[in-house]
Amino acid sequence: MEQPNGDAAAGRDAGSGGGTGRDPGGRDPGGRDLGGRDVAAGGPGGRDLAAGGAGGRAAEGRTAENRTAGGEDAHPGGVPATYGKDRLGALAAWPDDRLATSLYECGVAGLGRTAGAGALGTLLRTFPDSRQAGEVGPALRAAVTSREAALKGSAPCTAVDELRAIGATADALPAGKVDGEALRGSADRAVRRGVYTCGVDEFEDGRFTEAAETLNGFAEDYPADKRHDRAEDIAVAAEIAAERPSAGRRLPPSRPGGGGEVELVLANLGPGELEVLYTGPTTGTVELKACASCRTYPTRSAGDKACRAGTSKYPRTTLRLPAGDYHFLYKRATVRNRADGATLSTAYRYTDCSFVTRGTAGLGLT
Repeated sequence: MEQPNGDAAAGRDAGSGGGTGRDPGGRDPGGRDLGGRDVAAGGPGGRDLAAGGAGGRAAEGRTAENRTAGGEDAHPGGVPATYGKDRLGALAAWPDDRLATSLYECGVAGLGRTAGAGALGTLLRTFPDSRQAGEVGPALRAAVTSREAALKGSAPCTAVDELRAIGATADALPAGKVDGEALRGSADRAVRRGVYTCGVDEFEDGRFTEAAETLNGFAEDYPADKRHDRAEDIAVAAEIAAERPSAGRRLPPSRPGGGGEVELVLANLGPGELEVLYTGPTTGTVELKACASCRTYPTRSAGDKACRAGTSKYPRTTLRLPAGDYHFLYKRATVRNRADGATLSTAYRYTDCSFVTRGTAGLGLT
């Protein structure tokens, strides 16, 4: 009987004619040798999986075929990993229009939410002559126009934030690709209109602290604006209302109202400088110098007594105001703010002494 070749012997049962069913090499009929290796009994797989056999060499050969001559990985079947433009021809530019469209749409969708150049900057740098690059300027102008219209809606503060972001985006785009200066100017003018509207909206919504901050910022940033004084008045009323909400029931009048004129003397009987904010038929602020000789009073009645004794030796000023209901806020660096209210009548002259007691700031109208 002819002896099988070496590769086949690794997968056949030599005792197939009888006996125990194990070959002399220690393999059982299921094709598992005593060393724990699985082989396909008598099949071609036995040759492939035999350690050091011809099948192992063939597998190594196939792996080698999947590498280019330069050692770079290639796709199965011998396709190289990269091709030069000269071999691809028109196919090399096939993704450009699609990529430019994606960058444009992504950038436009983000206008007002992010302040940087982002995807639009990448578009203008990568595909400056594309149709999509030519649409960036008009898209920015349209974004400004839509936010300007939103200033008249229910969320003007959101529109202001988005206008600021659009202006910053216009600034960040590559120079010469769009008219960034003109776009930024349009956005800034819209922001100027919007900040005032935002502050008024915050006041009417009862967000007095935010309204005061917004309108004080407007007055500081735009001192020549015709709404400057009005913004300051609303900011004063908002600051008072933050401590005394009844002062914010309505916007302060744009022109002084009320009846006849009332004389009110404000005097500082306490240590440190004093600022008095008031709103009512008219709105304003007064600052009084520090009283170097003043002390802290043990009780309010002691401060009232000092006020009635006369205010000529204390820092003071005289206001002439329309009669009516007023709200006051007293601000001194050394103590917490104090808010109060009073009705001023033409039948009286008033002296308002502000002094400091242990734990409170006093208000004494006499």
